[in-house]
Amino acid sequence: MTAWFWYAAGAAVLFGLHQVFTKLAAERISDGLGGFVVEATAALTILLYLAALRFGGAWNQTASAPGVWYSVLTGICNRYFNLKHLNASLSSALCNAYFASILF
Repeated sequence: MTAWFWYAAGAAVLFGLHQVFTKLAAERISDGLGGFVVEATAALTILLYLAALRFGGAWNQTASAPGVWYSVLTGICNRYFNLKHLNASLSSALCNAYFASILF
């Protein structure tokens, strides 16, 4: 098997666990607060990854002003999309956001 297969298998397992944990969380936390916790955890994970790159001597990240602004606009659009689904459960809002990201 090719090397990417194991990455794909790992991603499939993590995505499945994501769905299980989202369903469990939806019954125990409100949509807005749950979404904030999910996004804050994701941001912290990315920050740790970037710190490991920076302090590990393998920094390969680049940015330009337009790239940063497009990323900010993407974040605003993402929040707007999720706010439109406040009446839905956390699990359905995240699922809808996932499928919208695939389409766009």
